Amino acid sequence: MEIAPLTEALALVGTFVAASVWMMRYSMQQQRAIAERFIQHLESSLKRQEDYNRLHRSAVRQLTGAVRRNSQLIRRLVERRGDAKPRLGVAAASDDPRSPFSGEGAA
Repeated sequence: MEIAPLTEALALVGTFVAASVWMMRYSMQQQRAIAERFIQHLESSLKRQEDYNRLHRSAVRQLTGAVRRNSQLIRRLVERRGDAKPRLGVAAASDDPRSPFSGEGAA
């Protein structure tokens, strides 16, 4: 039994097309899996960033409140002393002639 050349060519073309379709379908499934893993990674990164931001927002709020309370306490101490400038054992920046905040050192 001999296969006609046309039938043999059609069988080869059919096999090639079927293998190509299978490879394309397989590669698309792999691509979808990669895309899903990447999306999961982005979502988890976003969640971690939101948690990180929430933590820092809370810390900054607490720090802001603490700085405000400390500033008020220092202001009260200065007012009780009657001094215009606080002298806490360290020269203030405005007392340094090289300081940009002093009257003489300012450009």
